[in-house]
Amino acid sequence: MLNAETGQVPISDSTLRTSELDLNSVTAEWYLGLYPPERMPMLAVWALEQGFDGPALRELAGCSTATYSDERGLIERALRELGKEPLDLSSAGRLLAILLCKQIVSGQTSPYEGASRIWSVYGRCGRPKSLIPFVGFASEWEDDLDHRDRYDKLIAEAAREFLKNAPTL
Repeated sequence: MLNAETGQVPISDSTLRTSELDLNSVTAEWYLGLYPPERMPMLAVWALEQGFDGPALRELAGCSTATYSDERGLIERALRELGKEPLDLSSAGRLLAILLCKQIVSGQTSPYEGASRIWSVYGRCGRPKSLIPFVGFASEWEDDLDHRDRYDKLIAEAAREFLKNAPTL
């Protein structure tokens, strides 16, 4: 079941990215075009096993695969059945950046990995100024092998600052 404190749900299928599936992250990634549609039937099966239900979830769970062009509407109806409303690109980018900054600050992900993922979101969500530090530090981290520890610290500090100014989820 959904953990009310973290907004995450445990999942046993190791083919998903993490040991906990964060439905907020999946939703944000989906609307940014970063979550592969072919993984959505597996998500629907998992959701049904967790007690979620709805016609779109059942139909999606019965698909052997999914594509953006063919199942987009079905996938978005299934997300609504999971309690996740559609997001515009800006909102999806902000949500994913908040989640990634929380992972950086908590140590769940390395500063560079989190900043790199934020960098991949940056261009998809309107290039907000608040994400520029992550793009710059991730780029410098890649180019300056001798000072990666310094950039990791700068990324972690940028994540803390971003969260101070971010809306709460």
